[in-house]
Amino acid sequence: MILAQRALSANDLPTAHKAVTAAIADRDDVADYHILQGRIELASGSSSAAFNAYRNALALDATNTEALLEVSQLGLTTGNL
Repeated sequence: MILAQRALSANDLPTAHKAVTAAIADRDDVADYHILQGRIELASGSSSAAFNAYRNALALDATNTEALLEVSQLGLTTGNL
C-alpha cells in the first residue's frame, strides 16, 4: 500500500497500479485500498475504472466522504447514475 501511494506521488502510475492491485488481491475488504485505486485510475485518465474503485470503497464504508463525492461526480461523468 505504501509503495502504491509513493508511486502515485511520483507519478509512476504503472507501478502504483500494480501495487494497489496486489494489495486489493490480498485484502479486498479495505476501503482505503479502493480509494487509492480510484485516485490512481483518475490520474491515469480512466474515469470508468475510477468510478468502480470508488463504488467498491463506498460499499465497504458508506460514510467515506471522498468515495461519496467521487461516486456522485464520476457517476454523472460516466453515466453510471
